[in-house]
Amino acid sequence: MAEAIAGKLIALGVGETVAATIGSIASSILLSTLAAQLQRQSSNTDRELAYPTSLPAKRFVYGTDQIATGSPAPAWVVQDGVLYCCHILNSRPSDAVSQVILDKRYLDFIGDIYDFTGAGADPVHDKLSGYANFWLGLGDQSGPPDQIMTEVGDATATDQEKFWPTDRWSGCTVLWGRYKKGRSRTMAERWPSAPPEVGAIGNWTKVWDPRDGAQDAYDQTTWTVKNNAWLAVLDALRNNPLARWSLNQIDLDSFIAAANDADATRLRLDTSTEPRWRIGGTVGFGGGSVLLDVIAPMVAATGGDLLISGDGITAIPAQAQTPVTTVTNWLKGRAMTFRARQKGRDVPKAVQATWPQPEAKWELQTLTPAVVPGQTWLGGEDRVEPLDLGLVPFAGQAMHLQQIAARKKSMGRELSFLAGPEIFANGAQAGDWLSVDLGADFASRNGTYEIQQSAPGEWLEAEDGVAFQQGVTLRETASSIFDWDPATDEQEVYVPNSVAEIDLSLAAPASLTLTTDLTYGVTGEPVIDLAITRAANDYTSDGATWEWRPQPGAPDWRAGGTIDALPRLDPGDNQALRARLTGLAPGETYEVRARLTAPSGESAWITASIVAASPSLDLDPPENGLATGGAAQITVQFTTPNAADFRAIEFWGSDTDDALAATLLATTYSGQNQDRAHTETGLGAGVTRYYFARSLGPNGAVSAFTASVSATTDP
Repeated sequence: MAEAIAGKLIALGVGETVAATIGSIASSILLSTLAAQLQRQSSNTDRELAYPTSLPAKRFVYGTDQIATGSPAPAWVVQDGVLYCCHILNSRPSDAVSQVILDKRYLDFIGDIYDFTGAGADPVHDKLSGYANFWLGLGDQSGPPDQIMTEVGDATATDQEKFWPTDRWSGCTVLWGRYKKGRSRTMAERWPSAPPEVGAIGNWTKVWDPRDGAQDAYDQTTWTVKNNAWLAVLDALRNNPLARWSLNQIDLDSFIAAANDADATRLRLDTSTEPRWRIGGTVGFGGGSVLLDVIAPMVAATGGDLLISGDGITAIPAQAQTPVTTVTNWLKGRAMTFRARQKGRDVPKAVQATWPQPEAKWELQTLTPAVVPGQTWLGGEDRVEPLDLGLVPFAGQAMHLQQIAARKKSMGRELSFLAGPEIFANGAQAGDWLSVDLGADFASRNGTYEIQQSAPGEWLEAEDGVAFQQGVTLRETASSIFDWDPATDEQEVYVPNSVAEIDLSLAAPASLTLTTDLTYGVTGEPVIDLAITRAANDYTSDGATWEWRPQPGAPDWRAGGTIDALPRLDPGDNQALRARLTGLAPGETYEVRARLTAPSGESAWITASIVAASPSLDLDPPENGLATGGAAQITVQFTTPNAADFRAIEFWGSDTDDALAATLLATTYSGQNQDRAHTETGLGAGVTRYYFARSLGPNGAVSAFTASVSATTDP
């Protein structure tokens, strides 16, 4: 079209340079994306932002340290109470993922989440550990994880009910999950959503930066991840699945200038600085979507606009411009339409931005509305226009964009008229600024305007001699629109406490008390009695389960039993749930754990340990101790007591005359009133050792230690 227009102008006698310029801008329109975002009703819950129920098949995730939500890939498999599935996080390769979110639970892992040949990663979480495995592919994966193929895969690619080796999702960022149902009583607590809702935080799509000579526009391996909003817009235009723009259709110089403006700094109230225009989040490309509508939230994050003209697409950054020319007249005999102000009800009193706050787990937050200059806002929601900034998880940027939108709303003057070719001889087009000076008679129309639209020209050979005329629409603007003063424009950002994960699980027992005794007097078997008390806020538990094991830290827990009870109605009811453990060895240590149960699930375990009771027998110690030294050895001898409860004698040795410092050397089972000896060998020359003995009785009963006897080895 541009070539046709230029050719006709030259034929009519217009200079070639002017004709080419006019032809290139004969039809241009400014896409006011920030204004468009003002018309969008923002989501009112964090779930709709971070965890939508459905997502388009294609989505690009931009930014560093940003959140992305997974959507299910086709062909999930359920077998033996285990769900196997693939979540697509990004339809492009990604740089790295630092955090996985499962049903709004932020997870750490044990294992290698990137290793598709092993067991993946197991979440460190009291309700999920042992019930889930994850594998993360950044786009270079060659197939499903090996474990999933072993359990529910078909290497021949013939069984439609299983995964195939071709289910690789190469070029996409995916999270494979293996979810074990577990016990029905705790399933709802473990898996509150079916299928599980998955998200991740990471550094996502790499974008081409034309300012970096080391990067190749057609080799994505040379690109880097950046938050620069204009580079993301450029990437979306070139790589979207709807209608890609080639480089010869893009005014690359304008995008380079816009990217530089995005990297410029904004001063914050605390004297820190930040890049002006960043982006973070997911852009979805659904079937039937219009590209410019899809990327409108991206352009809104820049505060600027896009220009569509005969030359292609141009970036218009959010910055003041120098007017390219001055309009002093319009075509005679043609009307100039002037709108001084919008109707009162059409002008909002204030603009209120909604943005995702990372510190609040990306819940949508609202800023205090920015008052439209010339309006009075006394609070409330009347004539407060929402501004959806769903791709701006940056507080300072959201505040600045809100101010820009409010100031633009106060610029209500518009001019529409037919202009001659002299206005466009210097290349003016939509997005450029003009000065209007129509003299004192039209002073109310004078000022600075932005070209909103220039329509195709009319070809006339009229009596007034005008061969070309072009309709233009101008809208009032001012350099102050883009000002930023942190002292007046910055707001305090509030992080709500409500975003903390709410624990709806059953409270653990308040206490687990263990006591031990002998069931039948001094010679009976030891028992351990359990007393479990409930937490003060527990009104739902209806019983308890408990387990035990000998010696703390033993590998396997043994089933103890269950205790039935009624839910507590009275907060002052501290009656304990009780049970008894039998079949124990006297004097041994036992560990017991207990948890409460309810229809909604089970609580966490609490643990305690105790030494089982021993009979209290009055055993006589051995007597007649004697120690005799020899070559590198000492022989010690005692006489066992003449007592019916005696079973064995223990020999103890020490380097000092202290029974508490002695170590057990030997245990010898013997009859009563017998001389028993033990020889300690391997001693050095001239070594003095002290020896003690004590008697052992039934059920682990022991006597006091004897007095010491000592000897010295030969020199």
